[in-house]
Amino acid sequence: MTCLVLRNSLLLLTLTTLAAAGCDPNPGEPQQPGSSGDTDDPPTDTADTEHDQTDTEHDQTDTDTDTMGEDIDEGLFACEMAPQCDIEYHLDPWDDPSTVECAASLVLSGESGLILGQYVPGPGTYEEQTLVFVNGDGTAVVQSRERSCPDECELDVQPWDPPSNTQECTLGGLEALADACEAGQSCQWWPWDNLTDCTDLAAPMCEELTM
Repeated sequence: MTCLVLRNSLLLLTLTTLAAAGCDPNPGEPQQPGSSGDTDDPPTDTADTEHDQTDTEHDQTDTDTDTMGEDIDEGLFACEMAPQCDIEYHLDPWDDPSTVECAASLVLSGESGLILGQYVPGPGTYEEQTLVFVNGDGTAVVQSRERSCPDECELDVQPWDPPSNTQECTLGGLEALADACEAGQSCQWWPWDNLTDCTDLAAPMCEELTM
């Protein structure tokens, strides 16, 4: 009985000593790192993040809208001059013989004039236009443009791509053409494959090309 009292007294003395030293005799579960409410990392403001993302998307939309609405320089096509000869090339340049005969007469005449070549290979997904401003001296001022679209779109409402550089070209095949026309043979001319020695040219004003 005396030993039991002694053990209880010793246990009480031990607990009292630990308490005085600031120790917790029953610490419980260890605290996990980061579980405390106190942290060095600042809290993330979700509302500000979403607002910044919305502003970024809005700015991108404005940029895309500005690009879509940007006017494209139409080059010599803005002159809107009526051509003397309008050639449409689908399967062959001579689909309509009268148009290539018109072009042959113009390039051999020694006079100035305008030929419009339209290349439409089909089926309605690609188109190319070529302006040939004949100078009357065996050369011409030339510029082209094109447009295309997927199979299910309307080509006629598609915008044109920016035109090519303005060039000055030599009208090819004139000597052989003159001989053929004089002999009553094939008297036809078209811009495809018949423009040679082309060099870039500073774009002239529309009034300089008045025919």
